[in-house]
Amino acid sequence: MIEPAMLCGLHFCRSAFVLNAVTAGQYAVGIVNEEKAIERRLSGANVDVIYAAEGVAMGASYAGILTGTQNEEAARLFLDFITGREYQQAAADILHQRSVRRDVDFNLQGIVATRSLKALDFESMALLTRMQIAAGGRSL
Repeated sequence: MIEPAMLCGLHFCRSAFVLNAVTAGQYAVGIVNEEKAIERRLSGANVDVIYAAEGVAMGASYAGILTGTQNEEAARLFLDFITGREYQQAAADILHQRSVRRDVDFNLQGIVATRSLKALDFESMALLTRMQIAAGGRSL
C-alpha cells in the first residue's frame, strides 16, 4: 500500500512546501489544492495545472440550516446568495475556488472547465478520505 502523502520517500505536510519545491525545479510534479496551484501560476511561476484522466476529487464546502433556527428565512436567503451564479463566479475569479455550479468556470487559460472534468467515484473519494485521516487529518 502506498503511504499517504509520500513521494520518493519524502513527506510534505503542507501545500506550500510542495509548491515551492516544484516551482524551484526540485521536483517535476506535486499534488496540491487547485486554488494554490492557480495562485502560484498567476504569480508568474512556470507551473501547469494538470488533471488526472482517471478523475479528480470534486468536493464542495458544506453549508446548511440548523433545524429550529430562529432566522430560517434569512438563512435560506444566505444559502441562495452563496450558491447563486454571481457569488460563485466571484469566488472563482477572486478566490480561485472551483464553483459548486457547473455553469460557472474560471476565466483563466489552461484551467479546465468543471463540466469537462471527470469526478472520482464514491469509492475513490472514500479511499481518499481514509488516507487523509491516516495522514493525521491533513490534506494530501
